[in-house]
Amino acid sequence: MVKTIFGQNKIDKILFSIKTYGIKHLFSIINRRLKSLYMIDRYEISCVKNLFKLTTQVIEEHSISRILVMTPPFSMYKLALKIKKKFNQIPLIIDIQDSWVIPALKNINTLVARRSRKIERNSILLADGVAFNIPVMKKSYDEFYQIGHKSNLFMNGFDFKYHKNNQTNKPISLELNKSKLNIGYFGKIHIGNDEYFRDIRKFFDFFKLAEDKFKKNIHLDIYGHFSGDYKSWLSKVPFAYKGHLNFSDVFDYMKQYDILMLFHSDKTRAEEVLTGKVFEYLYAKKPIMVLGPENMIEARNLIEKNELGIFVNIFDKNDIIDKLNFLVHLKRKNELSGFYNQNFDLKNFDREIINLKYLSWVNQFKIL
Repeated sequence: MVKTIFGQNKIDKILFSIKTYGIKHLFSIINRRLKSLYMIDRYEISCVKNLFKLTTQVIEEHSISRILVMTPPFSMYKLALKIKKKFNQIPLIIDIQDSWVIPALKNINTLVARRSRKIERNSILLADGVAFNIPVMKKSYDEFYQIGHKSNLFMNGFDFKYHKNNQTNKPISLELNKSKLNIGYFGKIHIGNDEYFRDIRKFFDFFKLAEDKFKKNIHLDIYGHFSGDYKSWLSKVPFAYKGHLNFSDVFDYMKQYDILMLFHSDKTRAEEVLTGKVFEYLYAKKPIMVLGPENMIEARNLIEKNELGIFVNIFDKNDIIDKLNFLVHLKRKNELSGFYNQNFDLKNFDREIINLKYLSWVNQFKIL
């Protein structure tokens, strides 16, 4: 439960907190603030000690030949470090799903940033192997820590067999206006929070100021989790929130749209964005519109270099206008289907194939 604290200054807020919630609540706030200045994340104290204890027990009771630690949570670097120091003879592999020190903490000099840099460096240098799933992330870490000799890349992907077995191929007819460019978005989204990496407010602000003759050519449908007060925008932006879908129905819905939207709103770490959603879109074989900051390198490269869609700079009003007008033009000429390269080989992203390569690499590490 959120306990809101009111006051014009710190003294007012302290007095309000004590009067309304009691002195214990004030101490709990101070305690959280102090911990945040030191702790890597909220799991460091609560989990690492217990996980290390139980991991030690498992390793000592069984014939464990390899140890794989995946991050985040980023406190798992600390766990990896503790495990490797105790069981130095057993190969340890760190699988990095999201970058931590690079680029976020490299130039920050707080106590927690200094601790983070030290723990990440020590664990990565002690590890026998390091796995990445994003090319630009592997490149950054290879250069920063000089670990190219022991790192490997295993791209994200999707399960062909799972998708094939769970597709219903039900006849779905959506009430789409055929004269408009119909854009589909599937996934989590938010509005009204600057710290959220999928805050669609900037895109909606663009439409709010756009001319009616421009807006009448475009419609956006959003499926999935939509948080924030989006209802107040319904009269200003050409969009509709369609709620949640059963996973087995998702691809049948995706195929109804002219173009599918991949979205990211935060410049921080945008270069690494290459989520599983990208590959689900690829499986639907519809053109993809990558909407995000200019440094959204990985997603942009995948889509543009393979002729699978278009990139739109969410911070550039003119780019949004030009690209959307271009897509509307293709729609009217009935040429949108050719905007997705039908010869693109999806098998490169089959998780079954990727996992076999991953296991083959892991099996190269031998106990000392």
